[in-house]
Amino acid sequence: MAAAELAGLRKCEREGCEFKVPNVVEVLKDILVVMANQLAAVHPMSGGSEGGGGGGKSNAPIPHLDENISEVSWTSWKNRFDRWQLSCKISDSAVVNRMLEAIPNQLADQICVGLAGTESKEVLLAKMKEAVVKERSVFLYLKDLHQIVQNQAEDPERYAARIRQAAPPCCLKTDNKTSDYSADLMSSIFILGLDYPYTKEKLFQIRPTEGNSTVEFDVLVKAASEIQQAKDNCLESGSSSMCGVSKS
Repeated sequence: MAAAELAGLRKCEREGCEFKVPNVVEVLKDILVVMANQLAAVHPMSGGSEGGGGGGKSNAPIPHLDENISEVSWTSWKNRFDRWQLSCKISDSAVVNRMLEAIPNQLADQICVGLAGTESKEVLLAKMKEAVVKERSVFLYLKDLHQIVQNQAEDPERYAARIRQAAPPCCLKTDNKTSDYSADLMSSIFILGLDYPYTKEKLFQIRPTEGNSTVEFDVLVKAASEIQQAKDNCLESGSSSMCGVSKS
């Protein structure tokens, strides 16, 4: 290999790094080994830091997308996909080349028919959603929403998250494009589905803000979380006291 080509291989490929393999290392294999050690030690691809700042990109697999899913499942997958893209540090223009990896090959082949190859991320997401989301009556989504109740010992935040996740498909649009559905219903479902009677009673005592007839959903979730935290603290304190008594 020519000396000029070897000189190029001696320079670190990372932007801003001035490291060079010493000239005393002349064999190509040894130059590559030294450079590989430099990249692994100073510029790790994942974990740690790159030259003193910021974490490396993740190598996590792309979230898998099933066929015949509901609108709620699609929203959950979309949120996981966005987090995956962010953690892997992939741009919108680059992620287009990987999006079809998330779905079965047979379905990907169907989506590819008619593509020009210049589609944006949003266009591909729309085509994927059209292919995998099973059309379902809004009344079935409403039925699912009304059946949500808090599981025993379930954290209020997780309970609220299930309501938030199930609510969007239930939005009914009127002719003027406004929504008949509001967060007031979410507040009612949240209170009525609570598992702990004391929490339910306390939330019923909260007064709504002036001009409103229902307490805001986020206010209820925060109050329920504070009550749950106080309950957990009491249980932990009681357990510690019983342990002290048994030891004495």
